[in-house]
Amino acid sequence: MIGEVSKGMAAIAEDMEAGMKDNSDIFAFIEAVKAAEADGREEFTCPICGGRAHWARSPYNGHIAAECEKSNMRMIE
Repeated sequence: MIGEVSKGMAAIAEDMEAGMKDNSDIFAFIEAVKAAEADGREEFTCPICGGRAHWARSPYNGHIAAECEKSNMRMIE
């Protein structure tokens, strides 16, 4: 039984590590959006795939939406 729990905990740790890697892509994309906004550019290079990406700020609520045309990464604030 203890061995089964250990295997289960190892699987959970692997899933968490994979999830953190996935999050690093998201954080890199958000940072690229912030840099493009600071530079006054609405278009930027996607840090995930090198494709063309763009962002826009909503006039309604001021939130940012961004999307990469190649990797299909999307985010809405």
